[in-house]
Amino acid sequence: MELSRGDLEIRPLTDEDGPILHKWLNDPRVLAYYEGRDKPHDMEMVRERFLSKTDLNDVLVVLFL
Repeated sequence: MELSRGDLEIRPLTDEDGPILHKWLNDPRVLAYYEGRDKPHDMEMVRERFLSKTDLNDVLVVLFL
């Protein structure tokens, strides 16, 4: 599934999204609403939790460009 309207994009997650997920999951403003400010993710955690899925088409990323 892919959807793009104006500044909003919804699409399957790809391996190339790893660095942006890592950045988001280390931002205190994001962590305050995600898992808590004291739980940043290193790249290995991002790979294990999000990018190691057998079918990345089942995982979507929403981007506001």
